[in-house]
Order: sequence, then C-alpha cells, then structure tokens
Amino acid sequence: MIEDHEVLDRERPEAWAMNFLAASTYATGSTADAGLAPGRWQLELHLAQIPHLDERQRTVGFSGTKAEDLNKAPVSGRLQFRIGLPGNLVAELGFTPPVSVNGVRPSGLVAAALGRPIVEHGPWRIVGRVFGQTGSVQGDITCPAGLAGSADPAINPYACQAPSRDRMTLNAYGLDVAGGVQHGPWHAHADLGVVRSELAVRLDALTSGFRDRSYLTATSVRPYLAIGLDRDLSARWRGGVELMCLPLKVSRVPGNTTRDDFVGLRLHLVYNNNRN
Repeated sequence: MIEDHEVLDRERPEAWAMNFLAASTYATGSTADAGLAPGRWQLELHLAQIPHLDERQRTVGFSGTKAEDLNKAPVSGRLQFRIGLPGNLVAELGFTPPVSVNGVRPSGLVAAALGRPIVEHGPWRIVGRVFGQTGSVQGDITCPAGLAGSADPAINPYACQAPSRDRMTLNAYGLDVAGGVQHGPWHAHADLGVVRSELAVRLDALTSGFRDRSYLTATSVRPYLAIGLDRDLSARWRGGVELMCLPLKVSRVPGNTTRDDFVGLRLHLVYNNNRN
C-alpha cells in the first residue's frame, strides 16, 4: 500500500490539470439573472465545454512524465434553480446529476450563490455575488479500463492490474461582479470573479501488486473572466452563450513556466417564472 500525501505547487502539472478540469464546473454570474421578485424563480440547464487535451497536456502524472486519461467527457452539465428573496436578493442552487460518462461519475456536486444588483441605471446593471461549490467526481483516470490488465508494456507501461477508482474533490468558493446591458431581447454581460479552489485527488490504483492510495492537494486563488450574450426567445424562455477564461500557468519542464489557460464555451437555456 502506497499512501503518500503531497501538497502540490500551483504550477505543478498535476495541479494545472486539476484546476483546468475544475474550471468547467464553476458557476459564473450574469446580470440577466438579477432582479427576481420575491417568490419568482428560474429553472436553467447549463452545458459547459471541457476542452480536449492533447498528449502533451495529458502528460501530468509523476510531475509531468505519465499520460493520464483526462479526455473523459466533452461537456459538464448542471441544473440550476434561482429564486427571488426579499431585499432584492437572488439565491441560486445548482446540481450536477450523478450520470456516468465514459467511466466518470459526479458525486454530490452542488453549487450555491447569493447575489443582488449593486447599480441599476436604465438598461445598465451591475450585480455582485458570493458563491461556493462542493462535491467530487470519480473515475478510472490513472488506470483506464481500456488498458488495465494488459500484459503488453507498450500498452500498459505502469502495469495497471484493474481500472482505478480515483476521486477528485472540487471544493471552491469566491465572489464576482458582473456588468451588463439590455437592448430589446438581447442581454450582454461581462463577469469578473475571484475563486479560491481547494482541490484534491485520492488515487486508488492497483499497479504491479501495489495499491496506490496517494493523496494530492492543490489550493490556489485565481481570477477569472466570462463574457456572454443572451436572447429572450419568448415571454418565459431565454437562451445564451458564454466564454469563460481561467488564467493558468504550468511548469512541464523544470525551470520553464508557460501559460496554458482554460478557455471554454458554455450554453444555457432558462425557463423564467418571473414573467407574466
């Protein structure tokens, strides 16, 4: 049994990969979602792109020497509920259903936020929020099912004997400010936020007769930026698209740090009970 605990530097390849994958789960803000009257609500479906990683980007294990199976799913999904509260507040609750995709399954992945308009002037609006999320995903990342048990060292160089059951914890919290404008049925916004991520990976892999239960943690505070455009489709329905960027740096070669940001596209569909 191997049970090491490593606290990763923020630019280690493993820490970069953890932050890159976690970014797709963060719930950003929009000025179009503010101003719900008390008791009025919205139900939303969100789909966030998880960008495809090439082999160089996937080579993050053991300080950047082992390729991991990180391209498990092209998108992450979330159901989100918003409700208006007294004091011009809006509460949010998001949930990612525990649906298994290519061997990866979310577990208890929920997000919550509380926001209110700060400035409202004609078609212009500025909204502030505090937010947080908790939960995890589990899957065969370090020992994929497709190669586990193979006796061919070219296919299975680390002698994986069974699919691993690795778990990544996706705890994060922060605050953001979104500014936007409405013109007819169109809503445009820009969201600037700061997120503190408290990420961890617990390995559970059987290799060469040893069970690797190493525990890796990566904690950091990072800014992010999102810009989006929504359009009212009817009195109650709205659709939108957003682009989110989380700046990241990685040191794949000792002494050489490069930029490799997360940039992902997001789509959402909103049913709005706030309208008559």
